[in-house]
Amino acid sequence: MSQKRRNPDGNKPCSNGHSHKESQEMNNIIGNVHVTGEIETHVPPKLAEQNRAANEKKEAREGRKLILEFITVLLIALYAGLTLWQASLTNRLLKTAQDTYAAIDRPYVGMNLVNVTPSTKDAKGSPAKAGKSPRVEVTGITYQVEIKNFGSVIGEDFRQRFEVRINGQEVLAKRISDTASEIFPGESVYVFGQVSGDPLKLVVQGKSILQFDLSADYAYGGKQYHYCERAQFIPNPVEFVKLGPICDKPWASGK
Repeated sequence: MSQKRRNPDGNKPCSNGHSHKESQEMNNIIGNVHVTGEIETHVPPKLAEQNRAANEKKEAREGRKLILEFITVLLIALYAGLTLWQASLTNRLLKTAQDTYAAIDRPYVGMNLVNVTPSTKDAKGSPAKAGKSPRVEVTGITYQVEIKNFGSVIGEDFRQRFEVRINGQEVLAKRISDTASEIFPGESVYVFGQVSGDPLKLVVQGKSILQFDLSADYAYGGKQYHYCERAQFIPNPVEFVKLGPICDKPWASGK
């Protein structure tokens, strides 16, 4: 007859006082248990009020900070704009000062006065001084044109050209001109001339037009300057009137 062998440790108690079999059964029970729950807390009213006040102070600080940052940016932009405006104004003032100095520190050469002396013939046919009227008695005119430097510095390499025309046709009139190559501030040079004969008779009768162009070229400080002005003879009273810088315009034809 066969005998079953017993496990020597089968009924041996575990360290917790239970048998090995009982411990296994307890572990199986515990492994199937799930514990759930919620923790509900209640903040005291005084602490909640303190938290709310702290949050409001924080939000107020943040708002003031944003306002200060905006004002700072605005002031910086205004300062930058004012700086640019001031720099632009300074540049304009500097340019104006430079232009003013350049306009002052240069020669200005041009026509100043034109003196006219009419002449006629007496009963014997000899030249005689004529009055300003009547115009029909004038048989010749002598003119003196003053060219003056109105500027504050010397005009260098001075050259002038004088041209007389009646009805657009050049007149070969007697003429004497100063030949100065430099014209100092306030100094004047002159052109002297005379027109007479039959062409002038028609001028003093108002049937023809007598004009002249005076041009001048000069230099200073490496810069070249040009001037030109036209004048026209008026029979009564006997004189020349300035027409302005119209030397590029056609001559009067008298038609």
